[in-house]
Amino acid sequence: MILKRVAPGILLLSLLASGAAREAHAQAQLAVEPPSSLYAASLVDDDVELLVQGFWEAGILSSGSMSFGPGGGAVNAVPFLFMQRPDLYLLLRFRESWWFEASVAEEAERFVFALGFSAAGDEWVRDARLGNSGIAMPRYPYLAFGEAPGAFGASLSALDLDSGSSFDAMLRWDGLRWVTDRWFGLSETRETELDAASFLRARRFSLPHPNVEALELYDYSSGIARRLAADEYHAELARGLVELKAEPRGILYARYLVAGAEPGAPAPTDTVAGSAFKLYEASTVN
Repeated sequence: MILKRVAPGILLLSLLASGAAREAHAQAQLAVEPPSSLYAASLVDDDVELLVQGFWEAGILSSGSMSFGPGGGAVNAVPFLFMQRPDLYLLLRFRESWWFEASVAEEAERFVFALGFSAAGDEWVRDARLGNSGIAMPRYPYLAFGEAPGAFGASLSALDLDSGSSFDAMLRWDGLRWVTDRWFGLSETRETELDAASFLRARRFSLPHPNVEALELYDYSSGIARRLAADEYHAELARGLVELKAEPRGILYARYLVAGAEPGAPAPTDTVAGSAFKLYEASTVN
């Protein structure tokens, strides 16, 4: 009789102990959760370096006026004008190998950014870069790509220290243009295209007489008549044609001989000694 009364109590205690063990095991399993990120870091850690240098100026400009009169008042307001002038450089380095840099400036050509990896030890990949700055390859014999500023792309450089073999690759978009040079023997030939609408003014003149001699050209400006040097113009004396290298600043006079004598100029001037012909007068003469 005593054994029959004790058996249910022992069975009850065993069930309670088994349930408590299951609950503790379930709680232990629920407490172990996977991490929310592969690696967590902050700016105060030793693995993270941040450098910010420069400035970013911004402002708002506006103006207005108010007037009153017998008929009432009026307000004239100018819309707000937002102005900014950035010149900022940022460098973020992680574990001395991974880095990100960016530069923002007022000029668009100075805006650069790059994300890359630089080996700090004996890693096989020595350098990797993605962005629009520093995308280049080493110079090889008969093969050089150079570095195009502002070109977007990616580059990779690897080196096996055991075997000494290296590998370089680059993928870059260059905004280039074709340039063609033409040579005739050892001399370079150049072609210049002039639009018929964009003619040159005050550069070519026809003298009143052909077969001239002892040609002298004068540029009268600011009260001084300056004689043009021989390299400032080209003349065909037999045909009486003159071509200047640049437009005169003031009034252009021509003095010459025909058959050894000075021809009578239609309007002699005291500006140039002797008889001279007026060929051109600039729109603005000092």
